[in-house]
Amino acid sequence: MKIHPYFPVLLLLASAVPAFSDPGGVPPAREITMTECVEAALRGNIDVAVSRSERETADLAVPMEEAVFLPRFTGDLSYSSSIGPTGSSIAGTLTIDQSAWNFDAGVQELLRSGTTLSLSFENQRLDAGTAISLFDPEYSTALTLSVHHPLLKNSGREATEAPLTIARAGAEAGAGDWLAKVMDTVATARTSFLVFHAASREVEVRKTALSLAEQLLEQTEARIEAGFAAPLDRLPAEAAAASRKEELLRAEAAARNAEDDLKNVLGLRADQDWEER
Repeated sequence: MKIHPYFPVLLLLASAVPAFSDPGGVPPAREITMTECVEAALRGNIDVAVSRSERETADLAVPMEEAVFLPRFTGDLSYSSSIGPTGSSIAGTLTIDQSAWNFDAGVQELLRSGTTLSLSFENQRLDAGTAISLFDPEYSTALTLSVHHPLLKNSGREATEAPLTIARAGAEAGAGDWLAKVMDTVATARTSFLVFHAASREVEVRKTALSLAEQLLEQTEARIEAGFAAPLDRLPAEAAAASRKEELLRAEAAARNAEDDLKNVLGLRADQDWEER
């Protein structure tokens, strides 16, 4: 028999709220489908939440390691001024007032082969403040290109990309672990849902069987009173009714166990009635 995944199961709401109870004291019921059951299980599962956080953390490590291979630009602008005695009569003044502007810029990039390229530009403007200076202000500029490549340790593409490879492997492992926990939770929720539904239907079937056995017992007693049956005919009917009652008790116990299992999957406490989350 094929069971549709969207068939409803009646769940009891919390009976602690009087406004939702009927005059007879029986708490109302609502229908929940298998899809809603799976969604509630995923929302309330702590392992899935923790695994999702670990997966997101591992995913963030990949762009951080990839950023190592991006060009890095630097810049520096500074100004300094100093006043001091000349120490010489040639300058024509007792003090020398000097000021300097410095502007430096550079770019550095790490290649995946392990080579580091650096380009720097240095520029300085110096105001000497003396009469003996040939150039005032005086400018000095330097442009430097450097290439650095390790020969032994940390040499090669594999060593350079090792942190990135580890980060990607961690992200894949985190995604796989999260997916495994999600699929396990979904399978557990579906199984618990179907078991609870089957147990509930089994209780209904056993109640019907007990009702028929009790009717048969009543008919047998009526036949005995009317003289159409012997008193010994009551024993098979009583035995059948007792057997149906025992089967009902077993079915109710199995239904309660299935109910507790489904509550645990949904994140509900087993000592409470069903709650609408």
